[in-house]
Amino acid sequence: MMGMKTSKIVFIILCLSTALFNLYQARNGIAIVKSSPTFSGNHGILVIPAKDFKDTGHNAVDNSSLLDVTPPAVNGGHGGTNSGIDIASDNDATKATDPDSVAELSRTTDTSEEQVEVKVVANEPTSIQKQQRTVIQLGNHSNIPTPDRRIGPNGEKNYVHDPKWLLKNPRPFKLPPDEAQELCYAPGNGTEGVNGLPDVLNIRNHIEASKASRDVKLFCAVYTYSGGVKWTNAISETWGRKCDGLLFSSDYHSNETGHMLLKSNSRRGFSYKGMIQRLRTMMAYIYDNFLDDYDFFHFCGDDVFIMVENLKEFLASDKVREWDEVPDQYLFAGFWLRVQGGKPGDFYLGGGSGYTMSRKALKAYVEGPLQTCQTTKEGAAEDLIFTQCARNLTDKFIYTADSSGAHRYHQSPAWNHFYGVHVKLSLAHMQQPPISIPQHFGKHEYTSNSSVTFHRHYRPLELRRLELLLYKDLDQECKEIFPLETHVKSIATGLNFPIGFPQNLTFGRFHKAEASDLERGRPFITQDCWADMVDNRRTFLLRPVEAGMPSMERLQNWIRSRPHPITLVINNQHDLSWPNDLSNKTNYELIMNETNLHAVYAGNARLLEDYPKLHPLPIGMKWNWRSTKLFSENKVQLTAMYANNTSTTPEEVEALFRSKGRTPTVYYRHMMNSNRRTRKYIRDTPALQAVRHTIYPILNSTAKTTLRMPGKLELPEYYLELKKHRFLISPPGNGLDTHSTWEALLAGCIPILPKSALDPIFEDLPVWLVENWEDVTDENVNKKVEELTAPDKKYKWEKLFVHYWEQEIYRGLSG
Repeated sequence: MMGMKTSKIVFIILCLSTALFNLYQARNGIAIVKSSPTFSGNHGILVIPAKDFKDTGHNAVDNSSLLDVTPPAVNGGHGGTNSGIDIASDNDATKATDPDSVAELSRTTDTSEEQVEVKVVANEPTSIQKQQRTVIQLGNHSNIPTPDRRIGPNGEKNYVHDPKWLLKNPRPFKLPPDEAQELCYAPGNGTEGVNGLPDVLNIRNHIEASKASRDVKLFCAVYTYSGGVKWTNAISETWGRKCDGLLFSSDYHSNETGHMLLKSNSRRGFSYKGMIQRLRTMMAYIYDNFLDDYDFFHFCGDDVFIMVENLKEFLASDKVREWDEVPDQYLFAGFWLRVQGGKPGDFYLGGGSGYTMSRKALKAYVEGPLQTCQTTKEGAAEDLIFTQCARNLTDKFIYTADSSGAHRYHQSPAWNHFYGVHVKLSLAHMQQPPISIPQHFGKHEYTSNSSVTFHRHYRPLELRRLELLLYKDLDQECKEIFPLETHVKSIATGLNFPIGFPQNLTFGRFHKAEASDLERGRPFITQDCWADMVDNRRTFLLRPVEAGMPSMERLQNWIRSRPHPITLVINNQHDLSWPNDLSNKTNYELIMNETNLHAVYAGNARLLEDYPKLHPLPIGMKWNWRSTKLFSENKVQLTAMYANNTSTTPEEVEALFRSKGRTPTVYYRHMMNSNRRTRKYIRDTPALQAVRHTIYPILNSTAKTTLRMPGKLELPEYYLELKKHRFLISPPGNGLDTHSTWEALLAGCIPILPKSALDPIFEDLPVWLVENWEDVTDENVNKKVEELTAPDKKYKWEKLFVHYWEQEIYRGLSG
């Protein structure tokens, strides 16, 4: 009896204590919400300001935002954190999970798009639960500037931009004068190239023919900066107008361009290294101000082109709707890039193409991981960190390929998005356990007709070019640039293209009179000089592998359309020989037998004895093709270095060559083994077959007395050695021709290199050609010194300079 009375007394005291505690909480404006009793494990109590219960919008309290979100065990497993990446530490973005973690796969076998579900789960101890989300006050986020620090263009605090600014003031599509001619090139001759054109046309056909619903509201969030205005202007004229809401998150305000100053707390400011914090700030800003107004949100950079119709179609599909309706499952969509060095099954959503999330997903992410996961992390890998933190919410990511297995989100442009190594490695990774999804490894099979994004464009022009090909009438838009009567029908595509330009190439500010001689590398032979020589009337430049390189069939058709014989100059920076495929004789015979073709001058030219029209071009000095990118070489300084350390006229070369200070020695320079596996030229002699690192032991035996190997040197010291020794060992690398051969000649040094298809180019120059490296002996060195430096020997030193080749490529052509 006494025990029962004591229990009742204890129970009453506990109840009174709880009531008094609740009364204290209520008086202080605090409410208590308990976690659901249906989940096992460590469940906490969330405490929030009582006033927030009145919020009827995205900050309203409901079970989905307050309950512990650990999912029930699946297939005997437990809710876990990220597969292969530990996100417990703010300072370590790539720490691996416990090695005992086991990746599991749950996937239906039906090929229907609606039934493909992929889930990668890492098993964890039962005590570890999914991250508990907190209900937050608007504008109060972890390590993100508060709204009062968001200053508007007129100094106003708590500034919020109008996301419909572009819808209210649409920016018309136009052809900028400096881009117009290039924008109007033939389909396949523009930046999309012959490789990208079929995919672009298939996407256009899908956009026009599809009757699927696109009834969703999409917010497009673009990170950019003041230097990206040309990009965002192109976006505003093209795909940006189709977004229901638009943000250009930038480092300055502009009503004209739509840029909004949105500062993060990154120590790196608006630099690329500040991307992690910039993305976090964008998400918080959108959550605070626009979450309830849109169904989906896409985050990307300013070098992306979005096919908005296709993206909306995907987001409006039953597949996405059913996915997002599942409790504790969230729509985070993008391309699954493999984590370099990660475990099987480790992937992240590639930020290049951007990633898309639903309102539910953004809400859960901001209320959860944004507040607790990697909150102070700095760096450029915002996509990796975002995916790591999203795994705190879910182990499931929607597979975004279409029903045929073709992919929608692309990390690169239309013309080469399939060729990136990271893409192919990621496809191979998806085929392996635990993901185990079969992949297409043919370019056009890989590319979905309902593709939603292309990334990594190099110029704003490329965005306008895609707009023309996907949505516009090219002839109508370009009628003032190229009148219709100057067009010729393309056999390859059935579309019109302008006569006169077989390939679209970019010259930038280095084109002819717009740049100084120093910027263009003159008087030296460089990658840029060939573009300066051609007149696009009698001579034309082609660059294999790059955008718009025509097929031989198209090139043949174009050559026939010319009103007079022409010369082609073919060069590239990929070390490729031309023709690149000798096994298909028909391929190059299509043009080599054309009577309207006067000659072909090609870098790394093949030896085609039956085709005297083909002539080799020198590779010349080390030089990046028309490069204007950040951190690229300084052209003026590079030209000055060559001028100060070699020769700028034939007379100077002759003086260096005849210098009495030279020793009869063979200089062996430090070299990479870049010819170890190359197949870019025919290796039909022992000297060509030898890998670079095997040459020194041979010479150290055959030419022990005359061989010199100073080791790795800086460029000025390297040129001093060239002016000291009589010979330089100059074997081919990844390509047949080498810069060192021409550097040696300009310094008056004799290069020793294998006999090859390039032999004709060295006529009238002091070059020692060998069949075998064993031919380089001390005895032969002395003989070659006497032979090649005889007083009566006359050399064509002018072949080392641009002016000679300017005359050569026009030789035999009528004016």
